[in-house]
Amino acid sequence: MDLQALRELQGWIPGPEGFWLALTRLGAGPLYFLYAFGRALLRGERGLGLALALGWAAVSGLKAWVGEPRPFALDPSVADPRAVAGALSPSFPSGHAALAALFALRLARSGPRWGYGLAALWALLVGLSRIELGVHYPADVAAGWALGALLAFLPGGPWVRGLALAAGPLGLFLPALAAPLALALGFALLPGEPLPPSRALAGLGLALALLLALRALHAPAPLILALAPAAAGWAVRWGR
Repeated sequence: MDLQALRELQGWIPGPEGFWLALTRLGAGPLYFLYAFGRALLRGERGLGLALALGWAAVSGLKAWVGEPRPFALDPSVADPRAVAGALSPSFPSGHAALAALFALRLARSGPRWGYGLAALWALLVGLSRIELGVHYPADVAAGWALGALLAFLPGGPWVRGLALAAGPLGLFLPALAAPLALALGFALLPGEPLPPSRALAGLGLALALLLALRALHAPAPLILALAPAAAGWAVRWGR
């Protein structure tokens, strides 16, 4: 990978480091999944959550397969130390760029055409934040954008849920994919029926409480990611 190209792009990207650090934290993924879970409860639409989880699995698989070191492993001076702490996985492709493109374009598909402009802008800014902070090469970000865009335009339907149900147990044998496949399984096991706003809000609160409780009990991350959304979704549906 080309450190010189990274440095040149960093010189062209304007704005304070704090701005790009805030963007990179917003685009890390948890907020996407929280929104997708709320959408699944309110509208009974699991597609966004399933797509995000399977996209995360695709990124994790590629990272494990390629194994490209991060830029700061070769030259620590290119990176912001505040961003390095959260950049422990291999470099290629950028998960931030992939999930930003996937999330924004999936939302744009169901809205007005100008939404594609906002989606492109969000994906662009999140991807540039990874370059400016020195935790990804430009090629990593470009590959992430391409992967996210590809997954965003794959046709949905029941087969996606079937894929998540079938792939979930693979996490037992593929440690690199355990967490994303477990989360995909958690979304696939949701009831898939819309709930009133009060129940959806209760489901969000219950899921967060389960996440914190299971983490406090030192439960394995895949178990947490599979159990928390599925259990919360069924719990708030009970008694309807």
